[in-house]
Amino acid sequence: MPRFKFPRKTWQRVVFVLAVAAYIVVRFNRSIPHEPRSSRPPGGTRDVPRQSTPPRANGEWATLAGCTLVEDKGNDGDSFVLRHEGRDYTFRLYFVDCPEKYRHQFNGDRIAEQGRYFGGLSEDETIAVGESARDFSLSLLRRGPVEVLTRWEAVYDSERRYAFVKAGGQDLVEALVSRGLARIHTKGANRPGGKSSRDEQSRLHSLERQAKS
Repeated sequence: MPRFKFPRKTWQRVVFVLAVAAYIVVRFNRSIPHEPRSSRPPGGTRDVPRQSTPPRANGEWATLAGCTLVEDKGNDGDSFVLRHEGRDYTFRLYFVDCPEKYRHQFNGDRIAEQGRYFGGLSEDETIAVGESARDFSLSLLRRGPVEVLTRWEAVYDSERRYAFVKAGGQDLVEALVSRGLARIHTKGANRPGGKSSRDEQSRLHSLERQAKS
């Protein structure tokens, strides 16, 4: 039975396409920045599953006392991994958005937007603020004690959950804004038994004006 042979040009096209695809994959992997993990001894380490499935949001507030920081390269000024009773959760602060802590190929527009909010900062200056915000929040979280107030509201469709967080006796939302390390930009919430979201936002803007002065 005669063997079918592909025309030589067909083989050349196949080899060329595979070579181009391999080149794109290699370049893409090299272009993604990698942050080294912190060498500091943490309040928690990755000896349990990376992310526990949070309870389903039901509108009721839950207080998580005695949380500890889990050192993770994704931690920044307004979003971080905390451990509570042996389970790890990623929490995102209500009301505030800290600048990006490093530049990668997908966040250039976001950094530029953040820089404009802070009065026309350059990209490097904006990233420097993001690094300062990260260092400030993580230093308080490492020191503790850490308490989380959450109703398990999802941040978009991710495993992150919105929360108010106290660390070292300070409310992180207030502390970041009063030091000029965050913009008032993301979702807010009525504090249980306290101010409405609108009143809270107004108060934070007052702290922001003081920080600018």
